[in-house]
Amino acid sequence: MTDEQMMMKSDNTPFTNESLVNSPTTDNEFLHAQINALKKQVRELSFLHETSRLLTSTLDVDSVLQAIMNQVRDYFLVEAASVALLDERSETLIFRVAVGKASQEVIGLRLLPGQGVAGWVAQTGRAIIVPTAHEDERFYSVIDDQTDFYTHTMLAVPIQIEGRTIGVIEAINPASGEFDPTAQRLVTAVADLAAVAIRNAALYERVRQTERQYESLFNESADPIIVLDLEGRIINLNRQAIQLLNRPRMELIGNDIYTVMGLDLEVGQQIIEQAQPGCRFRAKLHWTPPGEVESHTIEMYATRINYGGREAIQWVGRDITERIALEQMREDLTHMIIHDLRNPLG
Repeated sequence: MTDEQMMMKSDNTPFTNESLVNSPTTDNEFLHAQINALKKQVRELSFLHETSRLLTSTLDVDSVLQAIMNQVRDYFLVEAASVALLDERSETLIFRVAVGKASQEVIGLRLLPGQGVAGWVAQTGRAIIVPTAHEDERFYSVIDDQTDFYTHTMLAVPIQIEGRTIGVIEAINPASGEFDPTAQRLVTAVADLAAVAIRNAALYERVRQTERQYESLFNESADPIIVLDLEGRIINLNRQAIQLLNRPRMELIGNDIYTVMGLDLEVGQQIIEQAQPGCRFRAKLHWTPPGEVESHTIEMYATRINYGGREAIQWVGRDITERIALEQMREDLTHMIIHDLRNPLG
């Protein structure tokens, strides 16, 4: 073997004096470095996976953010971690969740626009590592001043939805003594997950609010309202409908409207087929209530709706029997007057 061959690495690249001093000199060392890098990557992915699973645990935003901050605290071994959300009306940051030291003092703290490191991050939309907090002019020391907690180093990242900053995550005093770019990248990924949780909670609350408004209007309506599935079975009905049908609610739920009201099956199915989203199908039904002899005339409007994630038919009815009787009386009276005018001596 020549001297030149002896000075070649296993990958056929030559050793230099610098590589002999500063680089791994064996394949085992290189492999060990690769394994450590893979272990670190797996640990990071596992952390993000476990954090993402928290999003499905509950739709209560404070509970989700609390769990996420616990993850951040345990992974980075920080003394404290917190989430502040932007109040759009007052344009202030309000700390909603905090874990670790001085957490009770932090929750509820308000920062004005641009105040403190968190305020600066919210205002600029940029993440920041502050190596020495008390030497940074942006640092807001009120918590340190009021407690025995001392902030050494900070990492703050924005929580953003569609490019708009809605909050800030802060992590303080890692056990390692400093945050590196990897920590900033991971906490930024956590902020993205927090944004998903906040958006999901907001959408859920909006849906619940809409449902509550519908239920309020549904129950307080002066007209009978019946919700049917596409087979004509009663899913829900309001108080006026129960009063009209004159039967207990539990007897009506699950029964088909044709049997309950004695309707012709073909007519009822035609009404359901004609009812379409966004438009009302109008029909008049003649129906004799239980225990009565005379038939009632029901003016009914049917429309197809989304009810709890499934298609349904909403019937809004109105008993117009008295109105028809009054109209008939008025018409008879009009004919009588006209007859008397034409035949004054009759």
